Amino acid sequence: MTPVFAFLLASAAASTTMLGALIATSGRPWPARVFGVTLLLVAGAMVLISVLELFPAAVDAGLSVARVAGLALIGALIVVGMQILARRLRPDGSRLAMSASLIAVAIGLHNIPEGAVTAATAMLSVEAGLVTATALALHNVPEGIAVAAPVMAAGGGRARAYWFTFIATAGEIAGALMVLAFAEAFTEVRIAGLLAVVGGIMVTLSLLEIAPAGIGLWRQEARVQRQA
Repeated sequence: MTPVFAFLLASAAASTTMLGALIATSGRPWPARVFGVTLLLVAGAMVLISVLELFPAAVDAGLSVARVAGLALIGALIVVGMQILARRLRPDGSRLAMSASLIAVAIGLHNIPEGAVTAATAMLSVEAGLVTATALALHNVPEGIAVAAPVMAAGGGRARAYWFTFIATAGEIAGALMVLAFAEAFTEVRIAGLLAVVGGIMVTLSLLEIAPAGIGLWRQEARVQRQA
């Protein structure tokens, strides 16, 4: 597959993130519990992908377990740093509002290697590229919901939800562009290191932001039902 078509394939897979935002912002009055369950499922999936796929792939590529753990710690510190920055920029903001911005940026960061992997795989093998793109396209739909749902729950409106989801989508497209522009620089070891950092970001983001936001939405609806 030519580089241009590989990039287009990766971009098409990335665009399904916006489909998730459309679902979250549709006119249908989705119960808060639906978004809460979705966020919890996304959090669980991201942890499993990191533990079962990203970290083992980094080790298989030649990195030691200690190095993978160190790089994952760097990813975790990135999320913690973003949390601190978000609280300083919006000290009076709601938990959901801050979670929405953090989730959008963090998912955008972890989407960079996903876009890179899709494009690189497609350039090597058409069949493998199509399989990878399809898998990521399905994976991106709940990610779009994970970004847009907290925005809507915090009263941010559709435009803000679409903007935040676009940030997450842009990360995957940027990853595909990086492969096309700097293909020779992406050695197997460097990609493995990037996967380890991304795994740390995904696990920490899931445990500190996405899962708590999902639990908050679940409890929010439960309180409303009890008051009714």
